[in-house]
Amino acid sequence: MLAMEQRRLPPPKRNEDFARGFDADLNMDKKRKAHLIGLGLDGDGEKRITQAEKFSILGGTEETHDFMTETASKTFETLKRKGKELEDTSADELSDIIRASMPPRRR
Repeated sequence: MLAMEQRRLPPPKRNEDFARGFDADLNMDKKRKAHLIGLGLDGDGEKRITQAEKFSILGGTEETHDFMTETASKTFETLKRKGKELEDTSADELSDIIRASMPPRRR
């Protein structure tokens, strides 16, 4: 069995600290990191995993998995076209981009 180190994290001082993952309190790398995860809750017995540098798609039927993969790919194409990184995009803007990136059949 692997030993796991447990560390007690200090409570956040402000909401921004929580959103940053306590980077300031832990003296970690100041660059924020983000990764988009898509989880397909329907299934057909097959295991499907698609990974890219900034997103991972897990599970789902073939149709659902393909839908999420296409949506994620188009989302990152849009971010690249706008000259933005995932880490620098607000939740509201990202939500709008994801919705606009969805294939029309399942909006």
